Amino acid sequence: MSLSRCLTPAAETDPTSRLMTLEDLAQYLTVSPRWVYDNHQSLGMPALRIGRTLRFRRTQIDAWLDTLSAPANAAERGVRA
Repeated sequence: MSLSRCLTPAAETDPTSRLMTLEDLAQYLTVSPRWVYDNHQSLGMPALRIGRTLRFRRTQIDAWLDTLSAPANAAERGVRA
């Protein structure tokens, strides 16, 4: 393994581990940045506040999205939630 590979931050080698900005998340969810800002708390969206800015981990957002669709998927299969 090369020395530069050892010194490369994980966020650069694994794009899913880097923190997303409000704008990144809005683009990922195909909604407006304002919608994300206005609704992140009421929807229970996992977020980090760094100073005055919000940041989001994609892995946590994906897990959060899975929880939103889980009851609907269970109902389709005839499973009680």
